[in-house]
Amino acid sequence: MKEPRHSVFVVALVIIGCYKVDGAANCNDITCYNNGRCKVSGGKATCTCAAGFSGKLCCKYADNCQQNPCENGGTCYNDGDLRKCICTPGYEGTTCTEDINDCRGNPCLNGGQCKDDLNSFSCQCDAGYTGDTCGTGNCKRWHKDVCLINDGSEIDECSSNPCQHGGTCYDLIASYKCSCTNGYKGNDCETKVDLCENKPCLNGATCSDKGDTFSCMCADGYTGDTCGVGK
Repeated sequence: MKEPRHSVFVVALVIIGCYKVDGAANCNDITCYNNGRCKVSGGKATCTCAAGFSGKLCCKYADNCQQNPCENGGTCYNDGDLRKCICTPGYEGTTCTEDINDCRGNPCLNGGQCKDDLNSFSCQCDAGYTGDTCGTGNCKRWHKDVCLINDGSEIDECSSNPCQHGGTCYDLIASYKCSCTNGYKGNDCETKVDLCENKPCLNGATCSDKGDTFSCMCADGYTGDTCGVGK
């Protein structure tokens, strides 16, 4: 059964009327579409459109992206009566203003320090490790969890014998470390330690610093290395 011809005619009127604007003086003479509201001002009836629509009779979808709010190369698109942004790689946020922190989750391994770049990151690796995320070990010799020699070009900082008074030098990456003999301290074992400073001699004994050791002169009635034994 065919639909009545008048229903097609009504639809045609709506479509045609939506784009026909006359100088109506009251709201009975015009139709505001898409939930638009009519108001009369200065003897002329006009339509106030609902969000997402525009035009004299509210027949057109409003383009909320005419003034593009998306920054850093983001693309604006209409989502109903809202405008939304598709951000370029490296940015996020409602209007693409936030630089994504690519160091989230600590991608650098083995103590490496992460530096956030635009849509990428880089790792500054600790001595003994290499690779994009510091996941590859390249140390040839370790000493107490410190890499002494790696696979790269490394100057031997111990070649000048910086450790004094018999100290042992360990060559590090762009540095060195001294292990001092008894009686000395400092970066280069340059400082003499006062072995009597902590008063190791007991019961009124007199301490004498002998360089790499000390001796105690005991008071009457006491004996032993530190005068701790009564006679």
